[in-house]
Amino acid sequence: MPATLKVDPQRRTVLSVFHGRVTGDDIVKHQNVIAADPHFQANFADIVDFSAVSITEIDDKALGTLAGKHSIFDDGVPHVIVAPANLPFAAAMKYRDLSRQSRPNLHVVRTLGEARQLLDQLGYRLTSD
Repeated sequence: MPATLKVDPQRRTVLSVFHGRVTGDDIVKHQNVIAADPHFQANFADIVDFSAVSITEIDDKALGTLAGKHSIFDDGVPHVIVAPANLPFAAAMKYRDLSRQSRPNLHVVRTLGEARQLLDQLGYRLTSD
């Protein structure tokens, strides 16, 4: 799977960094990887970073499937998608619109710095590495 997972109990964050070619199926399956991590807690902030993605093949079906599933995270936690390139950014914005009911605190930003700033404002801290 083209993703690295960092669960940080001290900072209460889950950071998923996708790289290379990413499909909708990769993203849907990644939820199981997060839930299986022994350090995962549903009240952690969810950060998904697409900065290292070179090819995005995320279709509307995958976005709808993920948006329609109940989140593995608690309702009140922030979900932040970092998408610097136009194609993942457009998909993230579409996902945000589809997820209004299941993930009301979903934010889409262009840089990891913006994600850090947003999380700081919400009382979370993103790892520095």
